[in-house]
Amino acid sequence: MKSGHSFRRHLSLFWVSCLGLFFEMLLIRWLSSEIRIFAYFHNLILLFCFFGIGLGCALADKKSYFMISFAVLSLLVSVLSLGPLLGLFSFQKISSYLSYGSNFVVWYNSAQGWAGTSLLSFLLGLGLLLFCMLCITLFFVPFGQRIGRLLNEHNRPLSGYFVNLLGSLFGILLFFGVSYFSLPPYLWFALGGIGLVPLLFERRWQALIGVALVFGCVFLLFKDYHSKNWTLWSPYQKLTIIPRAVEVNNRSVPDGYVIWVNSVRYMMITDYSAQFKQRYPILFPRDIVPYDHYNIAYRFMKEPGDVLILGAGAGNDTAGALRNGARSVDAVELDPKIIEIGERLHPEAPYKSPRVHVAVDDARSFIRKTSHRYDLVVLGLLDSHALSSSYSNVRLDNYVYTLESFREIKRLLKPNGVVVLVFAVADEFIGARFQQLLTQVFEHPPVEFQVHSGFRGWGGYGFVTGNEKVIKESLSRDPHLQSIVQGSQGFLHSWSSYKIDLTTDDWPYLYLRDKTIPNLYYFVFFLLALFSYIGIKKVTGKTYQNEWHFLFLGAGFLLLEVQSISKSALLFGGDLDCQCTGDWRHSHDVAFGELPL
Repeated sequence: MKSGHSFRRHLSLFWVSCLGLFFEMLLIRWLSSEIRIFAYFHNLILLFCFFGIGLGCALADKKSYFMISFAVLSLLVSVLSLGPLLGLFSFQKISSYLSYGSNFVVWYNSAQGWAGTSLLSFLLGLGLLLFCMLCITLFFVPFGQRIGRLLNEHNRPLSGYFVNLLGSLFGILLFFGVSYFSLPPYLWFALGGIGLVPLLFERRWQALIGVALVFGCVFLLFKDYHSKNWTLWSPYQKLTIIPRAVEVNNRSVPDGYVIWVNSVRYMMITDYSAQFKQRYPILFPRDIVPYDHYNIAYRFMKEPGDVLILGAGAGNDTAGALRNGARSVDAVELDPKIIEIGERLHPEAPYKSPRVHVAVDDARSFIRKTSHRYDLVVLGLLDSHALSSSYSNVRLDNYVYTLESFREIKRLLKPNGVVVLVFAVADEFIGARFQQLLTQVFEHPPVEFQVHSGFRGWGGYGFVTGNEKVIKESLSRDPHLQSIVQGSQGFLHSWSSYKIDLTTDDWPYLYLRDKTIPNLYYFVFFLLALFSYIGIKKVTGKTYQNEWHFLFLGAGFLLLEVQSISKSALLFGGDLDCQCTGDWRHSHDVAFGELPL
């Protein structure tokens, strides 16, 4: 009897620990894809997961109600599924409400200070953020209660902790599995929800309600996933593919696709195919097309031989290189699903060309490992839209735009090589940083110009550097290119006198103006401290205990865990997906049966 009871207790501890880590990673990834601000505050979600578990452990002697977890999960899914119907109280608006302070850029919601965000809307954003954090905390309280009770009852604490650790590791591996196979969220919630149901078996009616709530969540998420648009979940992010059309002679003509990343318009698939241009020549003026977003780089390199594209996306930059006569193209893209979308949907099929070699890898990793030399290096609109991991607040693309990275890119150039960087500069300090970084590395100022956006390309700001003689010759033989560069100098001239800290591998924060903590973090930290104070006082009845050693032990443990899991996530997210050959094949396809292929 004792043996059987011990086994059941170990199994219960293993299972609740597994589900706890599974749901931590699920909520971090899901919320950051649906609510933009959490792409900048992943650690905040993690802290409140820990806070909920900690409060639960303090209440270990109280009865745990996992029905609370089911109810909170259903509430979060319902609120995010309703979206625009909630008007001012839509969770998706938190990012724009919190775009406050000129020293911090929230992508797609450039910080504009009080002129862009009123005090009332800023406070509303903080309120919605606090409500979301409250839901996360309440969700994990029953987990902490059950884990705390099982550990307290264990007659061998180290053995119990081993089971707890083993279950947590299994939960991480379980979520890694659903991410690796690119399964959609409704399957995450179905798997996690079904796993939670046995914890309600003490009362049958609660189990039945729990099953109903799980099916409700799965239905809402499944409905969203199978809407008129096509949504895929890569190992890194949520990708939504929407057919695009352009007006020609008062009728709508399909001309490609728009790809949304984590609910933000991010990438286009443009149609420059010969058939499309012959059918609709009015869309492709001969004097304009050579200077479009995906062609202008080749005006600076008369005969592109070997081309490297960093941030190749779905294939527009690669198609541009092939159109302009590149002999060989190395296309580097981090996300395997974006490559797969390009392989299946791009009208020019650039990734099927024998001249193209695809590397599914992080750009910084590729340039460090490759031994090839290039005539032209193109950095497309390389913005990862994600962090280096689910537990880190450093964006992965930050390390591509540092002094050390540009020095490595310079090393890859042939003697007459040129680098072309195009970036959506959201604030002038970012443009100034690029200008000064390139000037320091290449020892002369880059040529700068504005790339106008349109249906044939997203646009941005261009920076050209490398062999100064080659660049000057390109400008001298092309009057129209000269006029584009000269016409941009008025508003780019001030960048050279801008005082800005340069990004390095030790400080890679491209989107921060100064070496300081952004104002928004102070507001969020205050909320966190206030929330913690109220929660601890309610649970323990105390506001102060003279046990500082536990405070520092807990802080050290939290820092260690964040860093350890961050490095593990980098390994899972980057290296395991890195396959660098022209014959690369996906080993974890998601069905594209719904796509119009």
